[in-house]
Amino acid sequence: MSEIQIREQLPNPYENPQQNYSDEDEISLIDLLAVIWHYKKMIVIITVGAALLSVLVSFISIKLGSKSFWPNTYSSKASAKITDYPSAASSAASTNSDLTNFYIGSTSFFDAISTGLDFENRYDMSKVEKKKSAMRAKVKNALDADFETKSKILTLTYTDTDPTLAYEAAKFAINWIKESLTENYKEDARRGLEEIETSLAQTTTQMREQLDYMQSLDETSISYTSAQTEYMTLRTSYSNLQNRRERILSYLENPPECLTILEMPEIAEKKSGPSRGKACIIVTFAAFFVSIFLAFAINAIQNIKNDPETMAKFK
Repeated sequence: MSEIQIREQLPNPYENPQQNYSDEDEISLIDLLAVIWHYKKMIVIITVGAALLSVLVSFISIKLGSKSFWPNTYSSKASAKITDYPSAASSAASTNSDLTNFYIGSTSFFDAISTGLDFENRYDMSKVEKKKSAMRAKVKNALDADFETKSKILTLTYTDTDPTLAYEAAKFAINWIKESLTENYKEDARRGLEEIETSLAQTTTQMREQLDYMQSLDETSISYTSAQTEYMTLRTSYSNLQNRRERILSYLENPPECLTILEMPEIAEKKSGPSRGKACIIVTFAAFFVSIFLAFAINAIQNIKNDPETMAKFK
């Protein structure tokens, strides 16, 4: 047989490269499955063991109740709508929305909750160093405050292992913000009232002086007419100030609702967390993937040990 005929009978690797690649991929996949099958007992033991352990831990945490290392938590939610009314002292709009954004992240807000609910005695923090900072941190971690600037809806959610405490904290928090906004509105009105009363006193003095001046003039003179016009202007100003004063006094007696409560908190009957079922599933899947990784790691180490050339490199 000639050399040309022999070459024609030999397979050409370039004629069907996809088939070669497919064979290589298939062999690699079979090798991977073979490793998993070889260590199947270890994978099953680790996966099932992790699942049973997570279930056992969850069961124990439930049975321990309030003393549990993984206790149930309960959430109580309150929601309200913030209204920006015109200021009692001027025509400008009040800053209730801005104040609300400030309050929900302020230390005065956290201090008010911890003091109002007696956290120091409730959690026996009398001997804790920097107890004020510790109580603030406890409130901050338990309270979720969200304020939508467009809709102006405020939502306060307090989470604790004690459903009654969660309810009391959420109720106290929403009422504190309502009272603070109202008090701020009243304080703005009091400042405006002081300014108006000062202006009224000055205008009254100017009116008396103007009347005295008019009495010294001839009623037919041009000066008298000019002084009379100025006096009427003062009277109009005085009347406007009086109207503003009456309006502010009315606001002080019956301030507008700066915060309208939409939903009052309730004592939670069902827990909000933790999700033990989800945790068990996550642990089981994590253990499964870790066991597969461990199987390949052990197989790789065994291959290295069985390869004299590779082992010679470590000598």
